[in-house]
Formats: sequence, structure tokens, C-alpha cells
Amino acid sequence: MATREELFKAAGIIRDYPKLDKYTEKSFKQIEEDRRNKSLEENNNGKYRGTSFYSSSFPDKNKPCARLALYKLMNIPEPEPISPFLRGAINIGHAVEYEIVYGWALSGITIGGSVPLSYGEKIAQLRFEDKNLWLTASLDSVLDLRPEYDCVLPVDIKSKKHDVVEDMKRGRTSYEEKHFYQVQSYIYMCNLFHEEMGWNDIGLKPAKGAFIYYVSRQDPRMTAEFYIPADWDVINNGIEELKTWQKHFIEEKLPERDKSWKWTEEPCKWCSYKKHSCKPDFKDNVAELRESNSVTFTKTLVPNYNFDIVKNGVLERWT
Repeated sequence: MATREELFKAAGIIRDYPKLDKYTEKSFKQIEEDRRNKSLEENNNGKYRGTSFYSSSFPDKNKPCARLALYKLMNIPEPEPISPFLRGAINIGHAVEYEIVYGWALSGITIGGSVPLSYGEKIAQLRFEDKNLWLTASLDSVLDLRPEYDCVLPVDIKSKKHDVVEDMKRGRTSYEEKHFYQVQSYIYMCNLFHEEMGWNDIGLKPAKGAFIYYVSRQDPRMTAEFYIPADWDVINNGIEELKTWQKHFIEEKLPERDKSWKWTEEPCKWCSYKKHSCKPDFKDNVAELRESNSVTFTKTLVPNYNFDIVKNGVLERWT
């Protein structure tokens, strides 16, 4: 009969050897701390990266959050480093995306971004900038699927857990709403630059829809695809929202928060700026960007943070 000590050892409760995973966890956290510190140090030296609005945050027609967009444009840092789980998901997602786009490129159906000469070489995403809206977009891929489909076709690839993609494939769930808005901005950008890209010259019609292509991280052949037609009401509404956000930023006005929104519901529920910026600003009735609690918070991490340098950097880029 096994002794109590032997049972505890078999169950992993006690051990006479080190636990390897704690070293892995420590190293992962250190990597993210180092990345974050490097970014904060760059900000402290006056190098601010955020100078545009992004297609990945294209305005929601129902609950567009102007505050979040402006906090990001102000280069307010995230309160915590990225978690090891999220970093792993991002890296796996990039690997899955690479396999798909590389295959499309080799088969000759891509018309946006660079085609790698050999496997492992970086694929450059197709990047668009609308200077009138301060909007930037990096598209995973743009396809030419003639003769089956004669329009420019932007595609956004999203990696997800296997069961999530399976539920989508079986029709139990649908695409995420934020991804719907993201591809609407891609459709807009593809139309805006249609002639400049030479797509008209090769006989393609302007984009009238886009795909959201969900892929399982565990099995890349488990996919769920959603064709999203252009919704010009959504696109035009987003354009007007972006113009309003620009005006707020130029005039240094902090947009009012919709009082009907609940802190425990979307879009506030998981917002990382809620605790240190938005809630305090709402409580204090802050109306000016430079008076925002987000600036006070940022200076605890970036002592040399300068709102004027940030603002001038944005304006210089686009004007």
C-alpha cells in the first residue's frame, strides 16, 4: 500500500523536483514588462505612436465611443502589460493568418500586399490612409476571384478558439459586431483607392462587400466565413463620427458620455480606460482633454508626457 507521501507525490501536491511552469510564467511576464517599459520610455522621450483612428475601431452606429477614440489618440497607455494568454493568442493568430495569405498569394488570387518569394518571408499588409478622416487601415488581404466574382474583395482573418468557430460554422452564433464595422471601413477604403490601386484598369469593379473569415487556432481547416455586403448608411455614419472626433480633438474637447450607457454593459464593460480615465472624468465633469484624469494617470507612468507634443504630432502628420 502506498504511503501518504507517495500519494501526495503522485498527485503533484508535494515534489522533490522544481516546477518548470513557474519559470515559464515568470519569463513571459518579464518579456511583456520589458515591452511595455520600452514603449513607455519612448513616450517619455517624446515619441508617440498613436496619430490616427484605426479601422479596427471604426465607429459603431449604435454606440460609438468618442472618448475611447480620443484617449487613444492622446496616447494614453494601457494600465497593464498584455497578458501571456493574449500574447500567445496574438502570435498564434498571426501564424494562422500567414499560412492562409501565403497560400492565397501563391495561387495568384491576391491583389493587395506583397507576395513573399519564399516561405517565412514577411507578408506586407495593404495599408490605406484617408488623410481627410485621419483613418488608417491595414488589410489582411484583398482578393481577385474572377470569373466567379468580379469585384474587389477585402478579407479580414480572425483566429478564434475551436469551439467558437465550430458554433459559427454550425449557425449557432454569428460574427462579432465590431468585426462587421471593421470590414465596412475596409470596403470604404477599397472604394476610395480603387482607381489609385489600378484595380479599375485590370477590369475589377469596386468592392461591394467583404469577408470576415474566422479560423480555429487548433485546426486551421475549421473555418466560418461571413460575406458582409456594403452598408453605406453605416459607412457614412462612421465618416461623420470621425469628423466629429477630429473636431473634438482639434478643439481639445472631451466628448460627453452618454448617460444611458451602463458601466457594466458594452461598450464600457471591458474598457481598459474606464477605471483610470473615463469614470473619473465623468464624475468630475471634465470637459477639456488636457484637463482629463487620463493625463494625470499617464504622468504616473510617463513623467514627461506632454499633451501639446501629442496634439502637434497628430496635426503635423495629417496637415
